[in-house]
Amino acid sequence: MEKFKENLPDIIGWTGSASVLSAYILLISKIDIDPIALDALNIYGSGAVGYICYLKKAWQPLFLNISWFIVGGVSIIRNVNNS
Repeated sequence: MEKFKENLPDIIGWTGSASVLSAYILLISKIDIDPIALDALNIYGSGAVGYICYLKKAWQPLFLNISWFIVGGVSIIRNVNNS
């Protein structure tokens, strides 16, 4: 269990990166996917990567991920209201 706790930030970072990349691949591949699902992938991914950036004190990519998190948040609110 201690090893898991030690590796948890890396797991969060990698799953976040995979989430943002998956959202982008799904978007450009023209697969019919619910826009809310894409927003959720982007929100989780940018939040997770942003968390890692914060831990590592990497401020420039943290700013980018906070911005992407906000964009995803606004988008999911619009998509939920339009459903």
